[in-house]
Amino acid sequence: MFVGEASTGAEPTDVPVEVEMYDSEKYKAYYYANLEKMKLKHKIRYAKNSESLKEYQKRYRKDNPEKIKELFKKWKEENRDHLREYNKKYFKKYNKTERGKEVLRRAWKKQRVVNYDKILARKRLNYAVEYGHINKQPCEKCGEKKSEGHHKDYSKPLEVVWLCSKHHRELHRRG
Repeated sequence: MFVGEASTGAEPTDVPVEVEMYDSEKYKAYYYANLEKMKLKHKIRYAKNSESLKEYQKRYRKDNPEKIKELFKKWKEENRDHLREYNKKYFKKYNKTERGKEVLRRAWKKQRVVNYDKILARKRLNYAVEYGHINKQPCEKCGEKKSEGHHKDYSKPLEVVWLCSKHHRELHRRG
């Protein structure tokens, strides 16, 4: 029996009375010492009450959208590396499917039309670097030798600020 759960009398309480639930170190210690038993207990309780729990979750999400959004944002920040790896694997698989290839083709086609000036500026800069008209410089913030050219104005393709990938991402995130 857990806090907030009404006893039916049919199920014996496995947790000793002196162990306070949820916020107690004793409860955590008991829980992890009896992990398999506790997992089974949760699984059984969920199976019995799955419909009512799903309804409760739907209501809670509907009634507290700001809190859900805040929790999800916090979770994403804490699990950024995990999400990045998951998305890499997912999109690598997805991009090999016919639908994924078609979506990529349409996206590239749209980008070529919408961002033609950006593409042209990048091409001109790459050409100038490749043929020695411009020398790549280290990052202007940290001195990293491997750097990328950041265009402040795409109409001036050879005027760039040299930044490492980390500082380039930061600059774009700030806007």
